Amino acid sequence: MRDKIESTINEVESYAYLWPNNPRARSCAFNAVLLEKGLALSSGSRISNLIKNSGIDQSALNKLKVQFELANNQDARSAIQMKIDLEEQRLQKKLDVSSMMSEFMLDYEMVRKSIDSSSVVVEFIKYCSNYKDRIDDSDYHIGALILTKDCEYPYFMDLCSETKLQEIKKKGTNLYSDVKDLYSLIWAPIMKYIQKYDKVYFSPVGILYALNIEYVAEKENSNISFIRISSSRELVMGKKTPTEKNNAYFYGGLCYDCKIGDELNETGQFNPLNTIVNDTITRGTLAYLAGSLIEVSKIYESLLKTNCNAKLFTGDKGSERSFKMLSNNYVPILHLSTHGFSYGHNSIKDYDEPMRKCGLLMSGCQNAWNGGDAFPGDDGILLGEEISNIILKDNDIVVLSACDTGLGISNSEGVWGLQRAFKKAGARSILMSLWKVNDIATSLFMEHFYKSYMNGALKQDALKDAREFVKDYKDSEGNKPFESPYYWASWIFLDAFN
Repeated sequence: MRDKIESTINEVESYAYLWPNNPRARSCAFNAVLLEKGLALSSGSRISNLIKNSGIDQSALNKLKVQFELANNQDARSAIQMKIDLEEQRLQKKLDVSSMMSEFMLDYEMVRKSIDSSSVVVEFIKYCSNYKDRIDDSDYHIGALILTKDCEYPYFMDLCSETKLQEIKKKGTNLYSDVKDLYSLIWAPIMKYIQKYDKVYFSPVGILYALNIEYVAEKENSNISFIRISSSRELVMGKKTPTEKNNAYFYGGLCYDCKIGDELNETGQFNPLNTIVNDTITRGTLAYLAGSLIEVSKIYESLLKTNCNAKLFTGDKGSERSFKMLSNNYVPILHLSTHGFSYGHNSIKDYDEPMRKCGLLMSGCQNAWNGGDAFPGDDGILLGEEISNIILKDNDIVVLSACDTGLGISNSEGVWGLQRAFKKAGARSILMSLWKVNDIATSLFMEHFYKSYMNGALKQDALKDAREFVKDYKDSEGNKPFESPYYWASWIFLDAFN
């Protein structure tokens, strides 16, 4: 059923390409994008809150959740998770969902009215140029739907084949030293529509999720701010009054080979399939991260001086269970400095469990990571699926100071990875990386980011300040060890509205 819905929506999105001069075709394509990403990003925390406040008997659901935590292997957990999903669906049917349905009924007119005259919206779309008789991947194109305050209908521009972007991506981080090739494909063709605006809100698609195209754009247009958003529907639904920065939780300097608690062991055969490369200088291995401890300790101490109620979890204290206990608590700032992992397209064939293909490694994870025994409900491997089931109240920012946290399985709906997991949990904005990051450079980056952020800088500006600081950083001998884009161009913000 889901495949049929996705296929239908994708066909509607292709209308803009098939009939570019038809304003209604372009409008239908924009509305299809809003619907597709809305269904995918529907907040799990919102549904959970509706159930919790409804007065409906949840005892059966609560028992299933306890069983899930105590299940003795992954197969058992999968079976129980299916029961949890069914029970939640049963409870949802008892809810008054009229308020939720309004979130899915957005159209381009509502987005247009939500922006001011200094902003423009770009929804990138992926479609088949030969929809009826697609032969290979070269038929897939990337296009842009552009919406301004004063336009009656969205504009459309066919940009390039996805194959061309894949070729450019092979340059690795070098493409951020000379951005002209990527810029000419993605941004140059639509500059006539956006060059007079101060802010460009853009939502990526396909391969664009894995590219720092905002840096590419700003390098050629320093007077314009390019802001990555999960969907332009966030401009209608997601802008809220800024949250006070008075509560913060920091995880870092975690001990991966320690034992957590005194519970009885269980066998948890989690097989990472070598998704983490053995490179001890990056946050993509199980090596202890000394820079991570320095990073969170310095930031923690600096925030205490601002009267922020900061809490620090290091060593064996940063367990999976301690993280889950944050659910339903007031968490304006959440910082996780640890190892992250994500399976790519080439690693899996099962798209039914994409949120189990990404995650973060917490204290005591090494045994389970290597296929050994694990403690019930706390094997130390915090999966995207588990993150999406918690509720982060009044969150302003989640910082994922780890490798590959911006990646995952991408399709037209978005990225099925950590960013979606945290958005479903209630994260307002997320700072994350697109590739394996250097431990020392990351520590410097994060320290400087918080210095700017806590002093009142906009999130996007704080990111830029930190990026330039790392790029120009000089060691004791006057050298710039982190001048290469590899060390600073991986960091991107999602939904950094204010």
